[in-house]
Amino acid sequence: MALFFVVVSFAVGIFLGYRCVNRKLIGDIAFWKQMSDKHLLLYELSVKWIEVRQQNRTIWEYLQNQGCERIGIYGMSYLGQRLFEELKGSGLEVVCGLDRRADDIHIQGLWVISPDDLPKNMDVDTIVVTSFMQYEKIYCSLLERMGKEVRILSLESILHDL
Repeated sequence: MALFFVVVSFAVGIFLGYRCVNRKLIGDIAFWKQMSDKHLLLYELSVKWIEVRQQNRTIWEYLQNQGCERIGIYGMSYLGQRLFEELKGSGLEVVCGLDRRADDIHIQGLWVISPDDLPKNMDVDTIVVTSFMQYEKIYCSLLERMGKEVRILSLESILHDL
C-alpha cells in the first residue's frame, strides 16, 4: 500500500511539474516571438528610412508639405529619438515627446511627458506615432484625448508615402 502512494505521489508530482514548466515555457516562447516580430519590423522600418534618405527625401519636408508646423512625437525610444534629431533645425517645432515611460526618458532640448498628462489644449497640429506595434490603439486614444483637430500620423506610413 505504501508503494502505491509513493508511485501515485511521484506520478502526480511529475504531472504537476510538467504543467507548470510547460506553461512557463509557452509564456516565454510567446514573449520572445513578440519581441522578435517587433525587432524585425523595427529593422525593416529602419532600412526603409535609410532608403528614403539615400533618395534625398526627408520626413521634415514631407511634414512641411502636409502643412505641419508644431509636432509632437509619440514613442521616444529608438525611432522617436532619431525622428527628433532629424526634425531639429528643419523649421518645424517639436513641441514635446510623449511616452508611457516619460519619467525615465531625458532628452536634451525636448519636453517628454506621459500621454496621460497631455493637456487637451496642447498647441500641436500633428502627432507622429513611432510606436508601430500599437498604432491603432494609440491613434484612438490620442483622438479621444485631444478633443480637437490634430493630425495623427504613423512614422511607418510617412516613410512608405515618401
